[in-house]
Amino acid sequence: MNGVPAVTITRGVERIVTLKQGASVVEIRQAVAPRLSVISLGVQGPVGVLAENVLQRTLQAERNAIQALELAQGADAAVTALMDGLQEAFTYHAGVISAQEG
Repeated sequence: MNGVPAVTITRGVERIVTLKQGASVVEIRQAVAPRLSVISLGVQGPVGVLAENVLQRTLQAERNAIQALELAQGADAAVTALMDGLQEAFTYHAGVISAQEG
């Protein structure tokens, strides 16, 4: 071996066919070669250390979050200004209608 620790998990796989005909039951068991899937291959670094690409993605996500916050704050200010303008327009027109009736 090359000194790199490896974990191998094997699980027995068996194909079972059961035939029932009247009162007779026949069971056929056949061992099947296990299927192997490699999930990940590599070397783990020290605890708490991030790979460079993971660190870069994290920093980019942080920059994107800051930009999204700034856009949301700008939208909040725009909606607040719009609501204030609508309230002022409503108050003005309500006053005009009230003055015309009285």
